[in-house]
Amino acid sequence: MQIRKLIFLIVAIVSSIATPSTAIAQNQNNNGSGSNTSTTILIFRPQSHRPKLPGQLTITVTYADAMMNFELPAGASYMEVSICKEPGEEILSGTVTSDASALPTTLNVGEYIITCTTNTNQIFTGSICI
Repeated sequence: MQIRKLIFLIVAIVSSIATPSTAIAQNQNNNGSGSNTSTTILIFRPQSHRPKLPGQLTITVTYADAMMNFELPAGASYMEVSICKEPGEEILSGTVTSDASALPTTLNVGEYIITCTTNTNQIFTGSICI
């Protein structure tokens, strides 16, 4: 039983080191054509106080050509999206579905906090640099 707890502790520590608490990946491409593309991965935030391995569920968000595209997680039919410049300062919100998974945006260059809540009450959060 002690070995099992030790293994769980080691896995939890390694996972928390390997997975940052905000965006896992960000990619910016600017090929001189005026097109700016950014991609980030939002991490699932469990609502219970039970310890869980971070980053087990993620969604991908891509910004390109004044559109923010979202990949809905399996089992979700829609998501409420909130985009903030600072915590609590929502500048854009909307609903995306599996059929209409993009939000039109007019965001300036900078870093934004994205929070998505699915119809199954899963909350994903992270940031994106545009």
